[in-house]
Amino acid sequence: QICFYDLATIAEGNPPEAKDPPDVMVYPRNMLELETPNTLICAVKNFHPMDVNVTWTKNNHPVSEGVRQTELLSNEDFTFNMFSFLTFTPELGDIYSCQVE
Repeated sequence: QICFYDLATIAEGNPPEAKDPPDVMVYPRNMLELETPNTLICAVKNFHPMDVNVTWTKNNHPVSEGVRQTELLSNEDFTFNMFSFLTFTPELGDIYSCQVE
């Protein structure tokens, strides 16, 4: 009966209410070394609904080259996770940012 109730709620178009913005963390794949290619990882976790847009910037300018991301990964609580990756070569003074909307 519990399963039936949960399925009925979903079927009626009543998914869980929107949550706070996702948990976002940016970290390098490998230890940073200047002039050595690396990958930045932007972990976007526990968001709902599943509409999310991830963009990268370098020194406040949009970056699209070297960007890739995973498909949405679903959690048991109807929230989602995804990861975005940016390949880059760190240089002194550069500032990278992962923006999630």
